[in-house]
Amino acid sequence: MIARKMSLLQCRINMYSALSLILVISLYLQCTTDISGGFGSETTNGVVSGSACLPDGQPSVGARVSVRRADFFAESFSQEAPDNRRNRGDVLTDTEGRFVIDSLDTGNYIVEINDGAANAVQQGCDITEEKDEVVLNETTLQPYGIVVGWVNPATLGSDAYVQCVGLDRLVSINENGNYILDDLPYGPIQIRVITDGSSTVNVVTRTVTAQSGGTTTVSPLGCNNSRKVNLNTTASGAGIYETSVTNFPVLIRLESATFDFTGAAPDGRDLTFTKSNGMPMAHEIERWDAQAESAVMWVLVDTVYANDSTQHFFMYWGNPDASDNSNSEAVFDTAAGFQGVWHLSGQSETIAYDATGNHYDGTCYNMNSGSVVPGVVGNALTFDGTASYITIPNSATGSLDMKQNGEYAISCWAYADTIDTLWHAIAGKGHEQYYLKLKCFDNEKATWEFVEFQDQLGWEFSEDSIPPAPGAKQWVCLTGVRSGEKQYFYINGVLVSDSTMLMAGEYPRVNGDDFTIGKHAREVTIPYEEGWCYFKGIIDEVRVMSFAPDSNWIRLCYMNQKAEDALVEFR
Repeated sequence: MIARKMSLLQCRINMYSALSLILVISLYLQCTTDISGGFGSETTNGVVSGSACLPDGQPSVGARVSVRRADFFAESFSQEAPDNRRNRGDVLTDTEGRFVIDSLDTGNYIVEINDGAANAVQQGCDITEEKDEVVLNETTLQPYGIVVGWVNPATLGSDAYVQCVGLDRLVSINENGNYILDDLPYGPIQIRVITDGSSTVNVVTRTVTAQSGGTTTVSPLGCNNSRKVNLNTTASGAGIYETSVTNFPVLIRLESATFDFTGAAPDGRDLTFTKSNGMPMAHEIERWDAQAESAVMWVLVDTVYANDSTQHFFMYWGNPDASDNSNSEAVFDTAAGFQGVWHLSGQSETIAYDATGNHYDGTCYNMNSGSVVPGVVGNALTFDGTASYITIPNSATGSLDMKQNGEYAISCWAYADTIDTLWHAIAGKGHEQYYLKLKCFDNEKATWEFVEFQDQLGWEFSEDSIPPAPGAKQWVCLTGVRSGEKQYFYINGVLVSDSTMLMAGEYPRVNGDDFTIGKHAREVTIPYEEGWCYFKGIIDEVRVMSFAPDSNWIRLCYMNQKAEDALVEFR
């Protein structure tokens, strides 16, 4: 069945004469022509001969030798046999590692020697006239190279595959757009990526180098530009020494010094990320400003390895026909514990969008275009301290309703405009459930608080009012973690409290408040009057998670998101 399908597909491909591509061979192993005779005897056509040894220097005995025309591509998916499939030979090397293949027409050839045990080599040669004998230099087999790649699944039809021109290789592209060629000889390889999406046959040919014993990642179809992104968790980077961090959204900032915006789509929709092995990675573009040459995005990394400076992935762009792959719900996956993520980047004057699949989009009150200001991560929202705030409708129940003594965390970046003698709610789900707060006193030091209310007992709070907690007009990263009866409070990635104090109060726990940012959901009257507790300053990147992140996760967030990013390096 697949042969018939591919026959039809090949017929369609043949209609596009411009897609008949001829491989230009790089003779990295020089051919020499010996007219006087080699291993062969007198023939009516050309002869190629040579010998090969294993990496340890011993003769490669019984290795398969294949001679293919340089423009050959695997015939498995076609019943036709055009000229580039004629006069190929397959022989085995003898006990001395030698081989001879005769009856070759004039033309350009690739000779592959493969022992079937993860070692191979390729050589190029020319038969320039009849009765030529080409004696190849003795060569050493080397470990296989691997080539991996990804094709946007939206471009795939019923048939999609990859060929190696000049070599007998053909693999299918799976439904997710991934392919792998895992047994290639070292050297230049020309691959043909063929898709049959939307009744249009697309053939893209490119040359890559198969690295002996290594993996080469091929850029996605149509992407003309690429950049390697390194993650450094050593002492010179983020300083995560012992435990790797999993399912981590890595912040990527792009500026003119690190990215050519002129080569990308105006909105960044052509951006694609893959792992070092070619597997695609989910990403979300938070902000893209081509005119200012500035962009902010998040890339989901399944594991950020501790004490490592070699981990990397790839960024590709430059395909004007690409579809937009930005997907915030895949990066901040509710199944991974992200229950609410508000970037507060000001895409709308009236809506604060939730990046998760819960779609807890907030309603902004008394805010306008002037409320959008530079933040730590792209843009942020400023709150006037008297009237502006955000309410998350329909959040009283559901994924943001964290149980008492549960497993959850709340985090944000906060910037206090002034230090006064009032209380200021930053974000949370009500005064009688959980929240982050700023308390100010006359000593010009801010006291940052994380609070969980205990039913009939009162407010268990963790706080810090000495360095690293700053005064006014400084950004701080706040993270409150509840894990059962244990409570942890971090400022700028550093644990400042692993215990709680109790403000007693025999009041019931209230779960009926919606989540709010910039003030409490209700006017606070117990245990004494505090009012609405409006926040005056800037708030950025508010998150609620239904898991208790450890100290490595929290430190990595800070080290990656702070203005001088210590995790991401462009090399």
